[in-house]
Amino acid sequence: NIAIPSANQKSYGFSKELSVGAATGEVTFNFTIVDKKGESNSILFKVAVGGKIKSFSQTLLGNQKNLTEGSFYNALNNLRLSQTEAFASQNTVDFLYYHGSTNGASIAAPSNSDAALVFDNSATGLQKWTVKNATKFKLLEISKVDFGKIDNDVKINSATSGATASSAIQLSIGKCYGFTTFPGAGRATKNGVFYVTGIIGSSTTSGSITFDVKIQE
Repeated sequence: NIAIPSANQKSYGFSKELSVGAATGEVTFNFTIVDKKGESNSILFKVAVGGKIKSFSQTLLGNQKNLTEGSFYNALNNLRLSQTEAFASQNTVDFLYYHGSTNGASIAAPSNSDAALVFDNSATGLQKWTVKNATKFKLLEISKVDFGKIDNDVKINSATSGATASSAIQLSIGKCYGFTTFPGAGRATKNGVFYVTGIIGSSTTSGSITFDVKIQE
């Protein structure tokens, strides 16, 4: 390489707003500078562009002892379902809530074996389901403040990467959890996070959980 004499060097500022259009994910910009002699040099910049998300506040699910509040959840549409309703639309159920004697307050995929022991109704229990979405979960180190700042899916995708558990057990207020839904008929995989805001009841009494959700559109 030949050093450029300082007398021939020039520094200047350049500012321009660039549009990524409808692109999301990792977008690459290629900048090429050409001098008056036709000599050129290029450099690449990669930018993470977030996709749109849906936000749902104070979603409530009842535990297995709760006779009025549904325990099953369609995360893509923020729909709470009773066990009978869930059985009739199994492919739309992403997770469910129960309070176990050992696992405590727990969110689980329909495919989870512990959940099957809890929701074992002879007519609509999980053992009777033909579609059991294998949603994956992961405990996250995201504070309430940082959760509130999430306004696109860049942070969500990064946080949920590597989620492998079929349930999130021993849930507690003030904790954040990531999840990845299972692709089914007419349903794409989506990444999301939920922040627990309330838990009442126990494994032997009627109870519920409330949480806020942010999920990819």
